[in-house]
Amino acid sequence: MKDGTVEIAKEDEKEIEIVLHGEDHTLANLIVGLAKKEKGVVIAVYDIEHPLKGVPIVRVRTDGNVKPREVLINVLKRAKEMNNKFSELLKQEMTEKGEAGS
Repeated sequence: MKDGTVEIAKEDEKEIEIVLHGEDHTLANLIVGLAKKEKGVVIAVYDIEHPLKGVPIVRVRTDGNVKPREVLINVLKRAKEMNNKFSELLKQEMTEKGEAGS
């Protein structure tokens, strides 16, 4: 698979496994960390099978009351919101520091 792509390797009613081609621990850790906070999530883990190939495989399993695909969609929405909030706070801080430094 091409770098920057996501592959759904496995999916059923309670579990989804995605492969993050071209990514590393950073994105996988974010997804797993946020997934663990979602209701109905029983397991959220990732593994990089070979250190030289570095392809993270993220696995999310639920109790069946929520679909794992829904968990991932919620996780991505939350990650986007976090990114936007951080970006705004950083812009504000840079503006304030820029004005103070003038």
